[in-house]
Amino acid sequence: MTDSELSRFIATDALVCIRREAIDQRSMQAFVLAFSESHALTRYVYDFHVDGHLLLRRRDITAVECRRTDQFQRELLVEQDALDAENNRAYPKTSFLAALDSLEQDELVIVECEEPDHEVFAIGRYAGRDEHGLVRLHEFSGAGSWNSDLSSFDPDDITCCSFGGNYIRSYQRYFDRVGFPKLPRR
Repeated sequence: MTDSELSRFIATDALVCIRREAIDQRSMQAFVLAFSESHALTRYVYDFHVDGHLLLRRRDITAVECRRTDQFQRELLVEQDALDAENNRAYPKTSFLAALDSLEQDELVIVECEEPDHEVFAIGRYAGRDEHGLVRLHEFSGAGSWNSDLSSFDPDDITCCSFGGNYIRSYQRYFDRVGFPKLPRR
């Protein structure tokens, strides 16, 4: 996957198939929005629905292609008005830290470490970095209970950050309505 290929997919607004074979044997569909030397920002598509943004570590991406299936399914998305401007916010593409630092207060994010020997799925709100540069996240459970402590992640272990997807938006609406707890001290 070269810079020129990614640039072409951006210029043509192509729906593409992205493979990350060491992370997941399944491919994903997305629109590539921007990229840097180390990361690619995508608008993720799942089951014919735009499902937020994914910022992916480029070194994990093993292939990006626009197959006939992707071309046809893009046409279907256009016909169904599924490519509206909802959630079309621009996130920084240069690094996970830049993207996380750009989040609004109380904006939820999913941080994933998808390495087979170190799998982490964390959802919560970004709480900055500690004195060692570790990413801090105030996580909550699937039942909406907030952890009493902050979690810490090495930014080098992060393989994917998700912003504004359907899963996140449901929790975001809930916490916007009932309120967010005070961040734990650490």
